[in-house]
This record gives sequence, structure tokens and C-alpha cells, in this order.
Amino acid sequence: LSDGETVVDIDGSTEPTLDIRAGTTAFGQPGIIGSTDSLSNFPDTEGIATSADINIQNITNNGGLVFLTNQNQPNSNLSGEITIGSIDTSSNLGGGNVFIDSRDGITVNSLINVSGGDIANFDFSGNGGKISLLANHEIIINSGSLISSSGLLGGNINLKSKGDIFITGSTIQNASFTTSPRMTGGDINITANTLSIAEDSRLFTTTFGGANSGNIIFNVNETTSLEGFNTFIITQVQPKAIGNGGDLRIETQNLFIDEAVIGVDTYGNGNAGDVTIKAEQFRISQGGQINTRTFSNGNTGNLTVESQSVEVIGRTFDNSNPTGLFVRVEAQEAIGNGGDLTIKTENLLVAEGAKISATTFGVGNAG
Repeated sequence: LSDGETVVDIDGSTEPTLDIRAGTTAFGQPGIIGSTDSLSNFPDTEGIATSADINIQNITNNGGLVFLTNQNQPNSNLSGEITIGSIDTSSNLGGGNVFIDSRDGITVNSLINVSGGDIANFDFSGNGGKISLLANHEIIINSGSLISSSGLLGGNINLKSKGDIFITGSTIQNASFTTSPRMTGGDINITANTLSIAEDSRLFTTTFGGANSGNIIFNVNETTSLEGFNTFIITQVQPKAIGNGGDLRIETQNLFIDEAVIGVDTYGNGNAGDVTIKAEQFRISQGGQINTRTFSNGNTGNLTVESQSVEVIGRTFDNSNPTGLFVRVEAQEAIGNGGDLTIKTENLLVAEGAKISATTFGVGNAG
């Protein structure tokens, strides 16, 4: 595809395939072959193209491939946005893959679901598919949207923009349910110039069984902003799960967290992953938190922050919880051990009731 990395195998003889390419120069002589008797409105095959837009209301292609692009041998005279209402390729036999490649922007208004079963009832018998959104300009995930690849193993979810990415009031999830050990679910990867996640958005990878959950990785050139009391970016090990949690890594020039929570938690026997923050400027405020926690037998991960400037400021608006960086053995019955908390900085400010701590409330040792 246009990023020079993503490869799409298209073979309609092996899987149901929807392949839409707009604004391309890769076509032969325009015209219609065969009977036109069934056409109520005869299409104009001699018209002049005015845009490379693709507007999708609803696509259902269970277990099949959906490929939408206006980047294939493009007509350079045309601009083109891709707008998505709903795409559902979920199937009990395994979710199909979704690839979207736009010369301008991508907007998602409702759903992209490539899960290996029924996400409403947590009933999975296949693996989740892959999701790749590539755009030269903005990627916008509008409020109420769900992007999901869950199944026995979740698949990779990739959002890559040469411009900015906005995720507002939406959920991006990757959950693995297989009981088989020594396997790993898919990652959530976001690459952008700037990234904004706000208004109760939730991004998470999780394991309910034997597989390890995937990682969450942000690579952002300029500013990453995480806002909202119910905005969470989390990797988790669920109760009774034996797989390990994924890592959470953010590399950006500026990282601003207001109210939002970043966490790697284990409620099961598997260990939580690590959190690594690398930035030039890092500020967390208004009750925002970064946590690595164990509530059970698994160990917490390590929390590492590397930034020239680190500011940890204030509490929630109702003063109930501090802003902070925490490594915790959380529950009294927890026997897992805490990881290390490391801050590498030239300037550290902790003020107005904020906290940085490595503590144990259980049997396990603190970091």
C-alpha cells in the first residue's frame, strides 16, 4: 500500500472480496459489456471524474476481505476522502481483514468489526482479522465508534497518518480468548504527526485465557494529548487468565495527560506488561494517572519515564484522587510483586497533591 510496508493479498477465489479503487488511472476503455435491460438509470460512462471520494454506509462481508483505496495508480488531479459508516467482516470461522488507504483523510462514524465471533455475547470460535487505516491527511474516529478485532486471538489494528489522528468518545479493542498458551494477540499501533484521544475513549488489549495480550504502541512526531475522566489506554490480564499482559509504549515530542488513565494491570496469574514513556516534555494533571498494578498472582510491570521535563500536578476536580505515577501491589490478597518505577529527567515537578509511588497493600513486595 502507500506506506511501502503493508501488503494486501487479493484473491477472490479463496475468500469473499470487496475491492473498491477510486480515482485511479488503471482502467481500460470505459463502457458496459452485456445486457443493460435491468438498469433503471443508464449510467454515463463518458463522464469526467471530479473526485476520488469513497463514501460507505454499510458493508457486511462475513469472513471476507474489504479493500478500499484511492491510492492505486492515482489520478493526481483528483482529491479524495474515504468515509466509513459501518464495515463488518466478523465470522465464527475467523474475521476478515479490512484495509483502507486514502490519499487525503479517513473518517469512521460507527463501526469496523473484524472479530472472530460475536462481540456482543463474547462468543468466539475464530481469530480476529487485521485492520489497517492509512491516510496522507487526518484520520478521524468520531464519537460512538467501535473498532474491534477480538477472537481466539485478536488481530493487529494499525492507524497510520502523515497528518493528525483524532479519536473522540470511541473504543478500539483487541481481546484474546484462546485457552492455548504461548500465543500472542494482536497489537494496537498508532503512528501520526499529532494524536488526540479524548471524551471517554477507550483503547485496550486484553487476554482472558492462555494467550498473551498484544501491545499498545504510539509513535507521534509532535504532540500526544490524552483527555477525559473516562479515557483509558490499558493492557490487561483478566481474572483466571494465565497469559501475560502487553506492553504500552509512547514515543512523542510532547505528552499531555489531563484526567485520562494509562495502565497495565493483571487480575490473573499472568504478569502485567511494562509502560515506557519517551518524550521531550511530559505533563500529567487533573487526576490523570499512569499505573502498573497487580490484583492477584501475577507481577506488575515496570514503569519508565524518560523526558527532559516531567510535571505531575494536582488532583481530580472533586479532590478525590491524586494525579500520579504508580506501581502497586493493589489488593490485600495479591501475592505478585511490584515492578520498578524509573524517571529519567533534567527537571521534575510534583505539586498540588500529586504523587509518585511504588507501594504494596498485599503480600507481594513493592518495586
